Amino acid sequence: MKKLLKYLIIIFISILVIFSIIYIDYFNAKTNNTNPKISITVESENSILYKAFFYKVYFCRTNKKYIIADYDEEVVCPNNYEYQNEIYTNREGVKITKEKLQILTNDGVYTSEMIESFKTEKDVENAVMIAKDFGNTRFKVINEEDDYNIVLFPVFENVNDNYDWVYDEEGQEYCLKGDNYNYQKAKYENEKCGKYEKIKMSEEWCEAYKNSTLIYVKGIENLCK
Repeated sequence: MKKLLKYLIIIFISILVIFSIIYIDYFNAKTNNTNPKISITVESENSILYKAFFYKVYFCRTNKKYIIADYDEEVVCPNNYEYQNEIYTNREGVKITKEKLQILTNDGVYTSEMIESFKTEKDVENAVMIAKDFGNTRFKVINEEDDYNIVLFPVFENVNDNYDWVYDEEGQEYCLKGDNYNYQKAKYENEKCGKYEKIKMSEEWCEAYKNSTLIYVKGIENLCK
């Protein structure tokens, strides 16, 4: 009996160590925008796919970004678009500025095929609204407290002749609680959290996001409740 108990303890400790290593690897990939070290690598023309335990990470060659996703989520890296005077023209003849195209594609919110199918400038503006408002829900954790995190939210701006989401380390900090896009935030000032407000999207956004890849994001519907 004692021998069996000893083996069970060894097995339990081994499982605990393995899952701890997996979690640390995931946390490092997410926090430092890098690839998981424990993974299977699959290369393609536009991306490198890292298949880890319980999740996957794409490295998009065109914008040098890592995207973490569940195995049931669809991730598409952007094409290497050619611009003329900072303007891209899709197959329907619709002109899209470099800033707008990159806000649509940098995080895979819209696939290349979706972008090529835009027929009017209104289609582009609606898509930009979806991608930008979603990007505004992203955050970087500065500090972890018992029941909330202190975070920064990004702004989309020019970085070395390209556009990307950037976190201002000196910017306004917020208290954030919740998960799976069911978030509440409050300004963090004088080491205190202000009044919490739910992060919620407009009715227009909630109708239109279903035409983007966001429909595959786990918990995204919580932004509309």
